[in-house]
Amino acid sequence: ALVKRKLNSGKQHPDSLQAELLFYEGSAYGYRAYFQGRIGKWFAALSNGIKSVGNLSESLEIDSTLYGAYLGIGVYKYWRYSRLRFISWLPFIPDDRDEGIELIKQAIAHDTLSCFMAMHQLVYIPLDYERMDEAIIYAEKIVNEYPESQFMWWANAHAYFKSKDYAGAESAYLTLYNLIEVDENRNITHLIKCGFKLALIY
Repeated sequence: ALVKRKLNSGKQHPDSLQAELLFYEGSAYGYRAYFQGRIGKWFAALSNGIKSVGNLSESLEIDSTLYGAYLGIGVYKYWRYSRLRFISWLPFIPDDRDEGIELIKQAIAHDTLSCFMAMHQLVYIPLDYERMDEAIIYAEKIVNEYPESQFMWWANAHAYFKSKDYAGAESAYLTLYNLIEVDENRNITHLIKCGFKLALIY
């Protein structure tokens, strides 16, 4: 909301600041779309995704070196079609998945801040395509860089489980379980879910 007020304040901002404001507003819409998609609110997610891409694209028109924007646009382009395939006959749901993947790879190649979040996406996207070996490569890279991150270990464990590499999945879920268990602010639901996954493996 603060970013939106600054954009709409009527003041002229330097191009670099204007680009950053558009980037942050676009990213905020993108996160909203992501969480709406997670709970099945597909049309709300689509609406906020469109707003996100609009702002991110505008930021790139001002400053093409904002590579984090490539990640946001790429994620949207891929998951929009993948999750809304049931209405893919509509003209505004084109299959831009390959373009989305290329944009995410640009973020990996150029942006150190967004690099590992982009790799996190390239764990889940190959799994969606059933390209398991590719997903495992990125799954290992993200936990090597962030060995204490529960967020990254969820993706790693999921990749091994979906690949039916149950030895790898067991190791990953055990690491994750231990990380959750020692976390003073641990989410009990996550601990139960992790234990359930280990029970399925055993």
